[in-house]
Amino acid sequence: MSEGGSGGARRARGGTAGSRGTHARGRAADPAERDAAQRAGGAEDADAGAAPTGPPADRGDAPGDADATHTADSTAGGDGTDPPAAGEPPGADPPAADPPAAADPPGTTDPPGATGSPGSGDPIDYAALFAAVPVACLVLDRRLRIVAVNEAYLAVTGRDREELIGRAFFDAYPSDPDDLSANGAHTQRRSLEAAFASGEPSLLMLHRFAIPRADASGQFESRWWNVVNQPVTGRSGRVELVIHKVEDVTAFVDSVRRTEPAETTAAEVPQVDVFNQAKELQRANARLLESTAAINDTALVLQQAMLATPDLSGHPEIAVRYRPAMQGLNACGDWYDVVDLPEGRLVLTVGDVVGHGVGAASVMGMLRSALNAAVRVADGPSGALEALGLYSRAHDGALATTTFACQVFPASRLLTYSNAGHPPPVLVHEDGSYEFLDRATDPPLGVRVEHVPRPQATLEYACGDLLVLYTDGLVERRGEDIDVGIGRLTDVLCELRADPVQELADALLARLADPSGQHDDISVLAARL
Repeated sequence: MSEGGSGGARRARGGTAGSRGTHARGRAADPAERDAAQRAGGAEDADAGAAPTGPPADRGDAPGDADATHTADSTAGGDGTDPPAAGEPPGADPPAADPPAAADPPGTTDPPGATGSPGSGDPIDYAALFAAVPVACLVLDRRLRIVAVNEAYLAVTGRDREELIGRAFFDAYPSDPDDLSANGAHTQRRSLEAAFASGEPSLLMLHRFAIPRADASGQFESRWWNVVNQPVTGRSGRVELVIHKVEDVTAFVDSVRRTEPAETTAAEVPQVDVFNQAKELQRANARLLESTAAINDTALVLQQAMLATPDLSGHPEIAVRYRPAMQGLNACGDWYDVVDLPEGRLVLTVGDVVGHGVGAASVMGMLRSALNAAVRVADGPSGALEALGLYSRAHDGALATTTFACQVFPASRLLTYSNAGHPPPVLVHEDGSYEFLDRATDPPLGVRVEHVPRPQATLEYACGDLLVLYTDGLVERRGEDIDVGIGRLTDVLCELRADPVQELADALLARLADPSGQHDDISVLAARL
């Protein structure tokens, strides 16, 4: 790859060197406009909380779902993602929010953005629509609690709505204590966790599942179901809900089992073959779910260990966040780091290894550790990146990695930095102006044919300024120039510049992650200087 290759051209963007953000997106929002926008947003959130396709009332983490959106924060847990609104047609203006009717069951009121029925101009009654779906469905939140259920599901199971809404799924459907060999609940849990963790539908064919009898006798009856667990993602790309659809095939299974081999007709043989093949496929799918869950758990532990930042605990003015891509394992190549130096100096770094998965995560761990050591002994950030560039040539997976290193001098209020092809960090001032740290940008690691010293620049800052480092997953969207995403970032930073850094970091993920689904992992480091 030639010097200044595609990696550097794509990532090393920014405005005029050292510009103070005098263009429109650098100005702070008018307070009156901001208050009006917040009131409008609150109304939408209130509506969205009741929709069957919206988020649950309490968005915790599904047990064992590998926490696809874990927050790597030493002082504040959770990623603070705002509840996503229900589906809204592109370009449509949201109508005024109407209060839900008193008769509507929990989790089944109209979502915001509902369009009128064809030719009538009246809003669609989504509660009635969900209730009338002829397929048995219920909706689960990330804690596997039931937040909505339709009439078909109640008819199939013989349960009342009041028995189910608000309960944990496996409290409503516990394992049969008299059948210790049955693993239907365990398989069902793994399937639900896989849907939350992967963002992909999880299927269970001819799944044997014991449910409590409708007569409240405390006894259980076995059912055979075909199950589809369909994930529903929010605006941030995180799976917020799963639609649990069941088809009761108990009658078919019982009829096949009652048929003696000598009495089986030629017409029934294909049905028996399909039944046996489906059972074998179900067993194979269960083994695959177990294996996938174990790999996801291992990858998550690996990622968390490699992003450990011991020096962060002494800096409440710094917030860090990490969110993996929705696809694949919960391990990727983005990193952040905080390193304490003598005399109160501080080094902040961020980086992005090409690729995803455990391979990229392992390379990230090596580069992050090498840079952590280099900044402690090198003569400034540029020297540290020079050493890291030489080190990267020894590892194929490290080539074209982008990274940024900045040394903070609190006594003189100076920032000294060097950039290896990474998107430019943003320094936001208290008056709402901002500037990019883009005056010392060089190609990514290992792409130069010959070793050349890397540039370094120095910038003054004022007490209270906000410095934000990030990876490209925060600002890139498919089919869109990265400068558009950087513009969104500076708009949000100027609007929220006075917020505490922990709340600010959460808001960046909630407002800037790709609403169509997060295709790249994200690292964010926000520091109040």
